[in-house]
Amino acid sequence: MSALILEGRPLAQKMRASLAGRIAAFKRSSGRTPALAIIAADDNPVTSAYIRAKLKACAAVGIKAAVHAMPPVEGAILSLIGTLGRDDAVDGIILVRPFPNDADPRRVAEAIPPAKDAEGMSPANYGATFLTKTYAEAASGILPCTAFAVIELLRSAEVPIAGRTATVVGRSNILGKPAAHLLNILDATVTLAHSRTPRLESRLAAADIVVACLGRPRFIRGSWLKQGAVVLDAGINSVDGRICGDVDFESACKTASVITPVPGGVGPVTTAVLLSNVVRLAERRLAA
Repeated sequence: MSALILEGRPLAQKMRASLAGRIAAFKRSSGRTPALAIIAADDNPVTSAYIRAKLKACAAVGIKAAVHAMPPVEGAILSLIGTLGRDDAVDGIILVRPFPNDADPRRVAEAIPPAKDAEGMSPANYGATFLTKTYAEAASGILPCTAFAVIELLRSAEVPIAGRTATVVGRSNILGKPAAHLLNILDATVTLAHSRTPRLESRLAAADIVVACLGRPRFIRGSWLKQGAVVLDAGINSVDGRICGDVDFESACKTASVITPVPGGVGPVTTAVLLSNVVRLAERRLAA
């Protein structure tokens, strides 16, 4: 079998195009463009590529974006978030990991005002995601970007979800857990696995849908997959200066029916979801 390569750019372009009218309407009503603040420590290739992609995407749709250097200690990070939270010209705030060693990710996430939480990770927005019972209800909120991107890619490719078995490999708050919830409310039977899951290969061998978000380069082998599985690789790793996913792409292509590449798969859609979240936050603040 030779897998269909599910590129993310066509869906991302469609999502971005849908924002044009809303951004224009916001600008007419407010006299300014929606604005995103990115707090990041630019100290590794993955982070640098992530920031460049976000800045380019924002500029393309008419969102103002500014990068703020990640302070080296938690107290200063919280102070910066507070300043941006009080700035009426800022509509959305995101934090680019990794954080300094002394920073508690939960305290930092809790410091972002829900009204400016462009990644859906503040307790109010994140908790609201897990209280949803339907996908339509979830999609109307501010969702964690990559989790939503994974599901939208599946839907765009018309992959059946209801009644299927899905295994999410990776239990991060920002991706694995919300992706599992979204698959569940779409009526998939979901296993949330991780690096310490016993007999992981056997669980993958039974999965119709696999979401890889473990953070280990080329960890999942094609031989572990069910014949005809649909594979969403949301991993981003740097190996010898090149970006790769959590799935061994070459071997997986021989087993999967559909697979996303890295880069160029989930990533572009994640960026488009972020842009949509910023616009939604800006519209909400304007209407408040």
